[in-house]
Amino acid sequence: MKLSNSEFKLGTTVVLAYPDDTRLGGYRGALGLWKLLAGGDAHSSSTCTASFDALAAEVVQPQDVSPISVAFDRNDAETSKQVSIVLATPVSHPELSFCLVSGLPASERIPELVDSLISLLEEHGVKRIVVPAAANITGVKDRDRVWVEFPASANKHIQSRLTTLACIPSTAQTSDVFLSALSNIAAMSGIGETVLLVHGDKRPAGSAYRQSAVFGEDYADSDDADIVSALVRALAMAVGVDNTASAVPVKAVRERLDVDAASKGLQVFG
Repeated sequence: MKLSNSEFKLGTTVVLAYPDDTRLGGYRGALGLWKLLAGGDAHSSSTCTASFDALAAEVVQPQDVSPISVAFDRNDAETSKQVSIVLATPVSHPELSFCLVSGLPASERIPELVDSLISLLEEHGVKRIVVPAAANITGVKDRDRVWVEFPASANKHIQSRLTTLACIPSTAQTSDVFLSALSNIAAMSGIGETVLLVHGDKRPAGSAYRQSAVFGEDYADSDDADIVSALVRALAMAVGVDNTASAVPVKAVRERLDVDAASKGLQVFG
C-alpha cells in the first residue's frame, strides 16, 4: 500500500476511523473533529489517498466535508474494486493526521487490511494511533459509556487526559472484526501507542442492512447524537484538542454491497 503523493507528510499522531459496526459513531466523530480543525476550506488542509486491493463490502461516503469527500468519488469505475483510504492533515495541527477507511472488504480479509494500514503508518513515522468506534461489546457491566484501551507504557500525558474514562476490561469481547484485528495487530507493531476509544453500542432498531442508509438521520434514536458527541469529546481529549464546542454533526452515507458477509474473526481485544 502506497501513498498517492510521496511528498505528503503524516503527523506523528493519526486518528484512524473506519465503518464501525453499528451507527458509524466513531467514523462520524472523527469527521466531526476534522471539520472542527480544518473547516470547509481546502487551503486549510492537505490530503492524500491510498488503496487496498479488495472489493469493498461496505462503502462510506462523508457528506459536506469537501476536502475529504472528493476522494470518495465513486464515478471512477475502479473505486468499487478497491478499499479507498483518505489521509488528511489540517494545516492548524501538522502533528495530527486523519486516516479514513472508506469501506470494508469481506470479513476474512479485514486482518490483512489492518496489517497493511499499520505497515503504512509505521513506514511514515507515526508514533501513536487513536481509534474511535461505536461497537457492540459484551463482557462489560455498563455498555453505555466510552471505554478506553491503551498500553501500560502509554505516554503519561495521554493517560492523564483520559483519566475520566474506564479501561476496557479483560473480559470484553466484540464482533467488530476490524476493531479486534487492530487491537491485536497494533500491539505487536512498531507503533508506540494505540489508543482505542470504544462506545458500547447496539445497532439501532430497524437498521437492517439496506443498499443505502444515512446514519444519524435514518435510524436515528435518542442515543445517536449522544454517542457521536461523546466520542468527539473523548477523541479531542486523546489528541489534545481543547475546544470541541463548535464541532458539528457530520452525515455519512453507508452502503452495504455484500449482505451475506457475516461478522467473524478474533472477537477479542488484545
